[in-house]
Amino acid sequence: MQRRQFLKLGSGATVGLGLTTNGIASEFLDWLRPSTNCIEVSDRVLVVVRLAGANDGLNMVVPLSQYGQYETLRPTIKLNQTGTGALINLDTTQSTNNLVGLHPSMTGFKSLYDSGKLSLIHNVGYPSPNYSHFIGENIMFAGKDGTTDDQVQNGFIGRYLESIFPNLSGNPQPFMQDPLALHFGSSNASLGFTHDHGTAEYNITSLQGTLFGQLAPSALPTASEYNDTLNYIKFVESGMDGYFARVNSVFNAGFNSPATYPNTDLAKQLRTIARMLKGGSKTKIFQVTLFGFDTHASQVVSGANHTGTHATLLSNVSSSISSFMSDLNALGLEDRVMVVSFSEFGRKAKENASFGTDHGDIAPMFVVGKHVTPGIIGTPPNLSNVYGGTDGRFFPTERQHDYRQVYTTLLQDWLGATNAALTSAELSAFQTQKLNLVTTAQNAYPTCQVASGINCDSNPMTITRANLVHENGGWSYYASPSNNSNYLFAIEKFPSGVGANTNAFDVTVDITEMLCSSNTNRHYIKSQSTEATLAAATYFNLKVNSILKPNGFVNIRWFINGQYITELNAAGTAFQTSNGSTQLSPLMYLKKVNSKLTLPDNLRTDGLGIHYAATPMILANTGQYNNQEYSQFNSIVDIDGVGGGAFIRASSLPTNDAVYNVPVNVPTQRGSIRFNSLTKTFEGHNGSDWLPMH
Repeated sequence: MQRRQFLKLGSGATVGLGLTTNGIASEFLDWLRPSTNCIEVSDRVLVVVRLAGANDGLNMVVPLSQYGQYETLRPTIKLNQTGTGALINLDTTQSTNNLVGLHPSMTGFKSLYDSGKLSLIHNVGYPSPNYSHFIGENIMFAGKDGTTDDQVQNGFIGRYLESIFPNLSGNPQPFMQDPLALHFGSSNASLGFTHDHGTAEYNITSLQGTLFGQLAPSALPTASEYNDTLNYIKFVESGMDGYFARVNSVFNAGFNSPATYPNTDLAKQLRTIARMLKGGSKTKIFQVTLFGFDTHASQVVSGANHTGTHATLLSNVSSSISSFMSDLNALGLEDRVMVVSFSEFGRKAKENASFGTDHGDIAPMFVVGKHVTPGIIGTPPNLSNVYGGTDGRFFPTERQHDYRQVYTTLLQDWLGATNAALTSAELSAFQTQKLNLVTTAQNAYPTCQVASGINCDSNPMTITRANLVHENGGWSYYASPSNNSNYLFAIEKFPSGVGANTNAFDVTVDITEMLCSSNTNRHYIKSQSTEATLAAATYFNLKVNSILKPNGFVNIRWFINGQYITELNAAGTAFQTSNGSTQLSPLMYLKKVNSKLTLPDNLRTDGLGIHYAATPMILANTGQYNNQEYSQFNSIVDIDGVGGGAFIRASSLPTNDAVYNVPVNVPTQRGSIRFNSLTKTFEGHNGSDWLPMH
């Protein structure tokens, strides 16, 4: 698995970029939303700081009561307990055996700890550590224990996001314009952040000096496996083109406070996140990366061990995150954000012969935020429990915490993941092993769980641009871009008969679907008193893209989900019952004239019909194609730039009512739908006359 798959959806689509919908499965339509006193939970953000290369946790956090053993293990790279470059006593209130010294370069973390905004977690790892950087990362990205095949196909973050935003990957949607997850950083070619369909990520080379130009890094240490060229912000998903405008928009709309950041790559990444959040970004999870922790050699400067490569890296981490939190506080965003750091593994307790350290296993993790439970979780490692000889690694018994405990806690107690979401993320085994990382007052569990990332009060919609997948029997079939077998629409472009089209043309097909609603039945409605026009919660729009346009009629098949029709009929009956309408029309399939359909905007506020003209589409027949049901409409003309849908009209107005008893050609009548009590039919006004609508 490549690094990009940390944020990859379990279904094989990638998180954070485009959202496409291929007919939402019924089990995903029963959305639950957080109660009103929990709304802020759904707005929370997690920032993951990746310390790439395997951070040396023992020189980052030193057990002060075991300083003598520490000196023995690390005679040439040890940090001073007193004097120049001395360790920072993180918390003097701890018992003697639990006192730890923070690396002297990490004054920012000390300040965060003293402010009650930092938690240190000792001795984090997983049962069967792998000492390859790439496999080790894969294991942690995937949420695994090291005993399974490293070629896993998805990541636990992606699986979690998929559970609360199911079936959404491909292009932005009206209810969620932002990527669900963003990854700042890069990979070298050997790791190839390539997508499942073979194309690379979006590289924003044309924006140097603007949003993305701020993220160009300096050169990395050459003595490292991570000598990557970190040139661009990377978006971990397919179809990033669709998100470009939105990401650029929130960046331009946002701003930073006067908080002073260090002039480093990591600081620039975090500063950009703060600005994007201020600009309105709703992205749930960000990942930033700092390379260079593979310190096999020259980890310290001899004679000044508090300086050197590792000191510079830790100073960068500490000051960048501290500045980020100050910025968020000044921007009024600190309540929304939690930060967690991780590295693919730790390093050996025993130093090597090159003023460095080699690959080990356990390491500390840090969680930072206004609402973190401050303090230290666990106890320092026992420096006597280290293998002798050239091994120099800790005994497996020194691992106190599994990294999945940390993430399970943050997903559920901070982001509000349900137990079902943890199961989807394959983290349910750790639900009973969570850590005390989120303050009681701000803990989302168990009262503020977010089963869906979508607020149904706004009747959220998805717009799917169907792909032409094949031709059969004179019909062109269009399907979901994420599933070529899920048909959405079909057009018979060259039907037989007088007046049929004879021109070859290309057309785009957009299908709009309402995902969920606070109403019992999904539908669109505008009403006044006993008058109402209701529309099914799905509709289509067509646009001819070719120079040649149809010169006659075509036939169409709409693979409309029958559940939408069932809910529309139920909504119409409910309105008639509760409002006393005397007439309820049968189902009417209508097509706009010379304009696209936009619901509910195109419904008249007085409930009398549709703004502007609409014509009936007469249902010719129904059938199945590859076991999927469709409704067929024949002799459809003028399909360029128009849309259609299914409607019901509830009414108590007779045909001789004053509203209708006016001369024809009155513009306000166009699009009205009435019941003709003489013919017992519903009629629509096209701007010049009343015509039957079904």
